[in-house]
Amino acid sequence: MAGDWIGETLNGRYEILELLGTGGMSSVYKANDSNLGRVVAVKIIHQHLSSNPDFLRRFEDEATAVAQLRHPNIVQVYDFDTLDGTAFIVFEFVAGENLQEMLARLAAAGRRMPVDDCVRIAGKVANALDYAHNRGLIHRDVKPANIIVDVHGEVFLTDFGIVKIIGGIEHTVTGAVVGTARYMSPEQIRGGTLDSRTDLYSLGVTMFEMTSGRPPYEADSAMTLMMMHVNDPVPNLAEAGVPSPLDAVIRRSLAKDPEDRYSTAGDLAADLLAVDTTAAPATQMPVEATPDPDPAPDPAQPESAAPATEKSGGSRRLIAMIVGGLAAVALIAGVVFALAGGGSDEPESETIATTAVVESTVQDEPAVVPNAAASNPETVAITGITEEGGRYLVDYETTGYTEALPGEHVHFYWNSIYESEAGVGPNGAEWFVWGGPRPFNGYGVSDVPPGASAICSVVANPDHTIKPGTGNCWDLP
Repeated sequence: MAGDWIGETLNGRYEILELLGTGGMSSVYKANDSNLGRVVAVKIIHQHLSSNPDFLRRFEDEATAVAQLRHPNIVQVYDFDTLDGTAFIVFEFVAGENLQEMLARLAAAGRRMPVDDCVRIAGKVANALDYAHNRGLIHRDVKPANIIVDVHGEVFLTDFGIVKIIGGIEHTVTGAVVGTARYMSPEQIRGGTLDSRTDLYSLGVTMFEMTSGRPPYEADSAMTLMMMHVNDPVPNLAEAGVPSPLDAVIRRSLAKDPEDRYSTAGDLAADLLAVDTTAAPATQMPVEATPDPDPAPDPAQPESAAPATEKSGGSRRLIAMIVGGLAAVALIAGVVFALAGGGSDEPESETIATTAVVESTVQDEPAVVPNAAASNPETVAITGITEEGGRYLVDYETTGYTEALPGEHVHFYWNSIYESEAGVGPNGAEWFVWGGPRPFNGYGVSDVPPGASAICSVVANPDHTIKPGTGNCWDLP
């Protein structure tokens, strides 16, 4: 359980003091390093992953590579090891605020981040990425929740290589995508081969959000959001008062084709350095309220439709047609989930962030598992969750089958377990059989288990075996 390690000492050295955050793959604790007399953050990988021999091999290889990174803007990995079959990583403890929290705080006050701060923070992240890319490492999950600004204003990029260490789809929480859907590159969404330019796209999305107060694309489902990244033009930043040189940097970073982006993060950083922020208009202007259904550190659900254009409307119509026919199967077949990209959701990206190095406890966007549509024409999609009278009312849609018991039906489960555990097997008590009617109301607020932050869905056969990759997750209200 999440608090079981408090008071324990790992390897006779790391005394666990308090829980900082927990997720589907690990928990992060504040600890005291008695050997060096310093405070550290310890990420303890959950037992079901640590007991996997393939995971342990990957853990050793990737943790070794990440631990070699020595850059002033990358959270340092100090140590990694296993104790009684449990793997853990020791990180630098950073006291500060992640960029996602900072942007939310500014928005709540009706303000935007000053342009010079946007340029300074993005430039430091770009330099950190350039350093890592030159050493053969891709982050895969660049987003505001993985960027920490400490109490002195210094910038740190966190969770480098964590997605790859965790191991991709088969070892991440169902419902997440490799990287949060809001920040995924088109090639990530298509399931293509990734290189360092995928990080530049994600940084471009982050810069857009810093300068305008909102991400370039917003939608009420992860699938629609992903298709917008693939198909829709980048919204105009001039209306947000962004200086044209900075606008040009962001637009180039957000090019759909990697060949049209910057070749290196160093080139991007150089162009940011050349931006004249003294000529920028004031950015402390009121921002339009954009209610976010997820108040937690790592928002999972897009709040509203994308900036109004006929193009975004076309994406919605396209998705509607996709859901209705075989054309959709061909289009979505390449969608990648892998929380971990460095990662989502499968990948839910585990994020070390917040008031120190803290892992996000919030599920990423509802996700489409790679090639799920190609092999599973039957799907279920949670479209919203509300709370009424102490119970959760889960709205959802199904395609490709008639939901009934006995027959093909839906299993609902908490994101504290894995999709593979949401069918027949030893964890039957942790999933709920549902054959309608809608909405699903089988879970109450008091039923939420430790570590759960979302309700997930998956299509099941009549014998309760599941059809992997056929559902999604939605964060609790």
